[in-house]
Amino acid sequence: MTIYVDNAFIPATVGNNKSRWCHLVSDAYDSADLHPFAQSIGLKRVWFQFLVKDRTDPAPPWRWHYDVTEGKRAAAVAAGAQEIEYFALPRIMDRKHQLFEQLSEEDQAAEKARWVAIALGREKWDQAGLF
Repeated sequence: MTIYVDNAFIPATVGNNKSRWCHLVSDAYDSADLHPFAQSIGLKRVWFQFLVKDRTDPAPPWRWHYDVTEGKRAAAVAAGAQEIEYFALPRIMDRKHQLFEQLSEEDQAAEKARWVAIALGREKWDQAGLF
C-alpha cells in the first residue's frame, strides 16, 4: 500500500479556507488504507471525496481521494506520502480501475450496489467494510 499526494495546487476557497489544493490518494482499490493515514495528519473522514460532482451518485472507488491544502500536503509528505506530479494521478486511478475490472461480473455488481448504498446513507462506512 502506498499513499500519494500530487502537486496540483488548485486555488480554491472552501468555507473560510482559501488555499491551493492537492489530492491525497492510495494505490489500494478500496482506499481503506487511506483513511487511517488521513486521520493521522488531521483530516476528517467527512472530507473524503467519494461522490461525483452532483453529489448524488458515488464515484467508482478508483477515483476516491481527499482534497488537501498545502499545509496538509506538507503533513502528508512528512508522514510518508510519496509526492507525485499531478499528471501521474490518472495512472494510479487507472491501475485501481484495472483491479476492479478483474472482479467477476457478480462482484462488480455487488461493489456498485455497495457504492450506492453508502452514498445514499443506507449503509454506514464502517458497515461497508471500508474502514
